[in-house]
Amino acid sequence: MVSFSHDRELPWLLPGVEPTFRRAEVLAIAVVGFDRTRIRSQRVLWDHATLAGQLGLRTATVPAATGPAR
Repeated sequence: MVSFSHDRELPWLLPGVEPTFRRAEVLAIAVVGFDRTRIRSQRVLWDHATLAGQLGLRTATVPAATGPAR
């Protein structure tokens, strides 16, 4: 569980969304791939719709955070 106050822009989480100054708590998971003893890849996933709802945002107006093109 990740909880925070949305008191600044978070371009990696909510790109283009101004701070709402609301508190949010959202379930997040990390999927980590290993190559023997080294981390090969990592993905962090969270419920975007629940997060937007807690911050008082409409999900249609919140762009999805995207990673680099593969």
